[in-house]
Order: sequence, then structure tokens, then C-alpha cells
Amino acid sequence: MSLAGSILEYYDNDKQIPLYGFGGKYFQEVNHCFALNGDIFKPEVAGINGVLQTYQKVLSRGVELWGPTHFSDVIKQTREYCQHIKKTQASRLKYTILLILTDGEVTDEQDTIEELVAASDLPLSIVIVGIGPSEFGKMERLDADREPLVSKKGVSQKRDYVQFVNFRKHASNMESLQKEVLKEIPKQLSDYYQSMNLSPSKSPSPP
Repeated sequence: MSLAGSILEYYDNDKQIPLYGFGGKYFQEVNHCFALNGDIFKPEVAGINGVLQTYQKVLSRGVELWGPTHFSDVIKQTREYCQHIKKTQASRLKYTILLILTDGEVTDEQDTIEELVAASDLPLSIVIVGIGPSEFGKMERLDADREPLVSKKGVSQKRDYVQFVNFRKHASNMESLQKEVLKEIPKQLSDYYQSMNLSPSKSPSPP
């Protein structure tokens, strides 16, 4: 967690990281999108140290890791946040990276695909890091490098913005992990701003 998170933290200008849990038994109920700090309206914590401290605190207070592994709820939460950003003129140059750390295969695959297709025109990149012994074959499909994801209604994703990283393959090499986590983000960001006729280095013109 600290390795993958610290790589992306460097690019966060205020170091305030919204932190959500999924697949946790939270207050006696399994929840697939909850603020780890307990405040769904202000889920930010201070940097990667805040992430680690909050995660450890939640586990010590009795939140249990629980299956199945659902991604769709946390992606939906991020999608709605990015939709708000896209509509706000002052925030149009704000770009979000969702880092998902998981030790299991996705079990709500089609619902996750629906959310990924719906979010594919937003200022967003998603990095999924698989931790543990699973084969993660379904994650490779979500990465969509070979073919675009398609919704139940036949709608294709508008751009490739998901990267899957198998942590096991890079655990002993920080440089290799860093390259793999960041590998696709520059092009994803550039493709998004080009599609919006915006330059990341310049403020957008007033409407």
C-alpha cells in the first residue's frame, strides 16, 4: 500500500487523499464503499501516512475484510465526483487518479464494466493493483488494452484509462513498480485534455 500510494502522492498538490474502503464488514454490515475516516462528506486524509494510519486504526476498531470483491460502488462514487469537476469551470483542469488495492478478483464484473464505460469521458485514470496470489485474469480484461469495454447496451468506452498492475511481479523492485503504476497515466491525461480541446498547462478561457 505504501509503495503504490507514495508513487501517486507525489503528483497530488495538496496531499489530501479521499480514502474509501470496500469489501469490509462495517458496523455489522458488508459495505462496498465507505469513508475509512468515518466521514463520507469529507473522506480526505493527510498524505500516504494518513492513509496507513487510518487503515490501521479502522482494522483495530473491528472492521473486518470481507468478500465478495465489488468495485462498482467505489467507481460510481469517483465517477460522480469527477462529473461534478467536469461541470465546474474553475476545476476543469483538475484530474483524478483512483488507486484500487485489492487482494481478490472482481466479482461484480459486469456492473464494474458499466461504471467504467460511463466514466470513460471524465478527467479520471484508474490504477488497479492486485496484491496476493490470485491470477487476476478478470483484471486484465478491465485494463482493456486488447479491446474496449462494452456496456450491456452496446456502448463502448470512449478511451483507455484503466491500468492493472500485478504487485507480485514488481514487489522487489521499486523502480519497476513505479514505472508500471505510472506507465499509462501521461497518455491518458493528454488524451482526455485533447478531447476537451484544453491544454493542461493553461487555464481554460472563460465561457
